[in-house]
Amino acid sequence: MAQHLNISRGTMFFVLLTAGILLQIADHDSTKALGYRFQQIAGPVLRIGRAIQPTTTLAQKDDPGKLISPSEYRKLQTRYDNLNAELLDLQQRYSKLAHIRTILPEPGPALVVADVIQTAISPTQRELILNISGQSQSVKPGQYVLGDDTIIGTISDVYSSRARVRLVTDSRHFLPAGILLEGARDYIPAQIGGAGDGTCKIPLLSRKDHDIQVGSAVFAMKRTGFLDTPILIGKVSSVQPDEKQPLLWDITVQPAGQVETLGSVAIVVMDLSDGSKPGRPEGKTP
Repeated sequence: MAQHLNISRGTMFFVLLTAGILLQIADHDSTKALGYRFQQIAGPVLRIGRAIQPTTTLAQKDDPGKLISPSEYRKLQTRYDNLNAELLDLQQRYSKLAHIRTILPEPGPALVVADVIQTAISPTQRELILNISGQSQSVKPGQYVLGDDTIIGTISDVYSSRARVRLVTDSRHFLPAGILLEGARDYIPAQIGGAGDGTCKIPLLSRKDHDIQVGSAVFAMKRTGFLDTPILIGKVSSVQPDEKQPLLWDITVQPAGQVETLGSVAIVVMDLSDGSKPGRPEGKTP
């Protein structure tokens, strides 16, 4: 039977003290080799304890972001999504403004982009309701409204956060207009009014003096305080002698803008700081 080795505490202390002194006075290369050898021998044993620890605990220590609770993470994700949506909306509005600017002169008027919140189309009225929250002070009755790069109507009423657009096809709407024949260098002055059926009419043009053709472009003409350059309304879709007054033309105009599908429009805001008083685009001119 093997003998049990009995080492006193004093002997053990002396041995460890001697080993410590030897390590202190030994050169660096020797202690480095000894440490490397100890790591080779004891490393596998030490790694057993580490392998038992859950991997999720280590991941949480390495990545503080994982300490956020699921509810807080969802809140942050929601805020991010909302901010991203706002950024996309601003980018879309900027693109629309930049595109509309290309059809206006430089320096051009200001533009107010407004969302369409309601479309009222019936035999008695053809109107849009706009959301102008925060912009109502810039919007005035009579201002021209652009949609699909064309004039689609004018502002008829302004409220604290809403504005009403009377479309050019509304039977109560009249505007000074100009017809540009193919190859012509000047406009034929005219008055355009809504027919109430999705088209416009141009009355009182003499058949003798004007050779109006189907396909001729019809423009909203310049108006002091409202519009400083002609902008397209639509094109002549029908020309025939007026049944009641055969010496005059019965001219039908098809608007170029598709108001039924518009999600937003641009209101032309002219600078009235020069003191000029805006006229009334609604009603026939004297």
